[in-house]
Amino acid sequence: MAERIQEYSGRFDQYCPKCAQTATFSFQVDPEFSASQRRLAASATNIRSPNTGARLVHTNFSKHAVCTRNNHRAIYHFQAFDDGIMKIGQFPSVADILSGDIQKYKKVFDDSEMKGLKTAIGLHAHGVGAGAFIYLRKIFEAQVEQAHVIARNDKDWDDGAYTKLMRMSERIETLKLYLPEILVRNNTLYSILSEHLHLGPSEQECVDNFDVVLQGIFLIAEEKLEKLQRANQLADFNRSKQALLELRAAEAAARAAATGS
Repeated sequence: MAERIQEYSGRFDQYCPKCAQTATFSFQVDPEFSASQRRLAASATNIRSPNTGARLVHTNFSKHAVCTRNNHRAIYHFQAFDDGIMKIGQFPSVADILSGDIQKYKKVFDDSEMKGLKTAIGLHAHGVGAGAFIYLRKIFEAQVEQAHVIARNDKDWDDGAYTKLMRMSERIETLKLYLPEILVRNNTLYSILSEHLHLGPSEQECVDNFDVVLQGIFLIAEEKLEKLQRANQLADFNRSKQALLELRAAEAAARAAATGS
């Protein structure tokens, strides 16, 4: 398995922190890898399996990738056992990469939400689960409150009845016309967030389940982003159409004036 990873020379796209944008990375093949097997074996650490007592041999090695835009480097560290392989680290960190990927959400998330999202990702990257969930829940709650603010401008809105609703699921159902569809259809996401904070799952469970909830937050942001982009496209179209109509009207007026003279 280690040999296959070292010999892999494919490409992948990810955010490059130094380029401050998404870039294509190319994995590098270490020409000395085959010759270095003796050195790896010599530096191997022998340990015993806690389950079987059998001796396990493991070696550490790294795999490099280069940003094809500006030759910035990424490095991935692995530990190979006789019965498997495990990634034990990387640079740039997962938090650095994700923090760059989410910059596009600045168009639909305010400064507080963006800060919370980055903090949640950073905490999770350092093995903090419950703390990361707190920030994700705040982002979720912010989406609901923003919809509430919009709804209050509706002349038919009954704010008194809304404020009496205690369950988040009830509030979401009441605000469904003002909320992203993905949030309405997955309102149990809030229950998951709350359970991980109040019902005592272990810190490791919070860490393990973080990616699922984070993906839900990303989907909410993506839907809001698509709606914004659609609105911007429609606005551009209307401006262009109006300019064309005005031009045609001016040309028609000019022709009429020329005919009249």
